[in-house]
Amino acid sequence: MSQSAAVGGGRFRGVLALAGLLGCGEIAPLSGAPFEASKAAPLADASAPTAMVDPVSTAAPSPTTPTTGPVPPEEEVVYGIVGTGQSLSVGARASNAIYPAIPVATAAGRHWMLTGLRDGRGDVTASSTWQLTALADPMRGAPAATAWPNNVFCQSPHSAIAAALTAKIPGVQSVHTVVGQSGQPMSGIQKGGDRPSYAASITETARIAELLRARGVRFEILAVVLTHGESDYGSKTYGDELLRLQEDYDQDLRAITGQRTSIPLVMTQPSAGWPTPAEEASNIPQVMLDAVRAHPRELALVGPKTGLAYVPNDFHLAAEGTVELGTQVGDFLAERLLHPDVLTEPFAPNAALFTTISSEVTEVKVTLNRPATVDRSLFGTTHSTHHIGWQNGLGFEAKAANGAELPISDVVVTGDQARITVAGTPAEISYTLFGDGPGTIRRGALRDERGRWLVQFRIRRP
Repeated sequence: MSQSAAVGGGRFRGVLALAGLLGCGEIAPLSGAPFEASKAAPLADASAPTAMVDPVSTAAPSPTTPTTGPVPPEEEVVYGIVGTGQSLSVGARASNAIYPAIPVATAAGRHWMLTGLRDGRGDVTASSTWQLTALADPMRGAPAATAWPNNVFCQSPHSAIAAALTAKIPGVQSVHTVVGQSGQPMSGIQKGGDRPSYAASITETARIAELLRARGVRFEILAVVLTHGESDYGSKTYGDELLRLQEDYDQDLRAITGQRTSIPLVMTQPSAGWPTPAEEASNIPQVMLDAVRAHPRELALVGPKTGLAYVPNDFHLAAEGTVELGTQVGDFLAERLLHPDVLTEPFAPNAALFTTISSEVTEVKVTLNRPATVDRSLFGTTHSTHHIGWQNGLGFEAKAANGAELPISDVVVTGDQARITVAGTPAEISYTLFGDGPGTIRRGALRDERGRWLVQFRIRRP
């Protein structure tokens, strides 16, 4: 079938990434088999009765026999990515507004999703009838709603994920499933939640596994991609819920694939346009960063959404921003696949040292985990109307113990050090947590050598 590709010192005859896609405009199944017939058994008759997971059940099917060693070089391997979250995970906008999707070029015949999940009214069909078809945007069209399977009807990040995987690993193949739902907090998308997202991801994965096993292809889940956090703004339990979501998916998905490799939960920080009031800052970006540092093998953080393109005066992504998001996630997943023993960290701070220069001036030295460069292209006139004292902060913000904003007069970036001159005595230093007026996007100016933006964070003075 596909050409062999060197991956992380091993050789994989094919790599298929299941990423959780359902989309805008129904796509008919491709003619012929997706995989080379000489190396794969034909698909089972879709009309024949099969043992499937009920679409509304979260119970995982019985596990297959787990593998006991390295993948044989001649064995075909399919890697899966399950996508969940809220509106940004499915490319949705306010009021389910329809907009043109940007075609994303992926390697022809190498990236897939399930089709036939619903009938003309949008009702779920029997999972035994679902088939694999080519991944493309828009993925599913009308009827458009919020809940699976009518949840993805315009731009999805997953075609860009597939394209980024191909760019890093030529010959890679992927199959995607998107089960997120607009506006849903963790209580909606978690296992046992009041929305169909979790149960749907288990049912889709089971069907994909069945189709691939019929072709003699080994199937593993590479990651669960979580694009989420806006609706849980202020939550005191979100960090624990992230770990629980990973643990549930790890157990239930591995029961389907039989894989020994654990399945990480890969995240991006919430929309940089949320919350909308300029005076408010979400706690979720720091919660995500803390959770990843506490559980680096179970949880991973790609980065912030401060560098993406947004709909004007809205916290939702423009189509270009959704493609940018998918590209960033795909790059991250490719690195994980190429270097499975390396835990890739986001561009983030390691520590902050507060030094009193005088009664009126404090220097805060923030040490980053890698060298930074200054890029003002998006920062522009940020804080020209709100939080004016932070205009010179390049995204950094300072507050006193009583919550008062303290002006930042200068920021000097040298290597992995950012030296921030603050008027007064700051009790905390933060980065890109506060907006510049209603509907504006939080922007910063620090990137690493690979172009990745510094994450949003808050560090309190000891």
